[in-house]
Amino acid sequence: LGSGAFGNVYLGIDLLHKDKIAIKIEPKKLRSNQLYNEFVMLNYLRGLEGIPLCRSFISSNDSNCLIMSQLGINLEHVLSLHNRHLNLTTTAKIGLQILTRLESIHKLHVIHRDVKPDNFLTTETQGNSLIYIIDFGLAKRFRDPKNGNHILYKDNKPFVGTARYASVYTHFGIEQSRRDDLESMMYTLIYLN
Repeated sequence: LGSGAFGNVYLGIDLLHKDKIAIKIEPKKLRSNQLYNEFVMLNYLRGLEGIPLCRSFISSNDSNCLIMSQLGINLEHVLSLHNRHLNLTTTAKIGLQILTRLESIHKLHVIHRDVKPDNFLTTETQGNSLIYIIDFGLAKRFRDPKNGNHILYKDNKPFVGTARYASVYTHFGIEQSRRDDLESMMYTLIYLN
């Protein structure tokens, strides 16, 4: 189905439920643990609209594997189907759904940190398109779950995310927060339009 810097995603069939699944595999030699982080985040965010259903996490000697619901095409693919340009109305409708997804994860004190067209999938449900946010490998909590304190301001942080859509603060090495997800969302919408 796709690939990224940290692994590949394959299409599979759940033989028990007879439906399609996505199988994301990350080699352990990368030592990134992004797939495990994604598993933790997806389970924490379970039940929110537009969050994929995580079915299982499997770890072997040489790789980690995350099994989740198979969804539709990503917004980058949607853009290519529309001659690399979406009209303002379509972009606004997508933007409202992206904003809603970000608002719902932010309310649970999670920042995505890699907002881009590839990380939003669209599915058709009863004639309506629903946008899903995916790829929580770089996501993190911005509040301490024990005391509720916001993460501290830090600079000289290593770059996290995708350069094309990253916020100015991210490029300057400043600790990311909700504002950075929103700035990346705006760059995404400008790109789509």
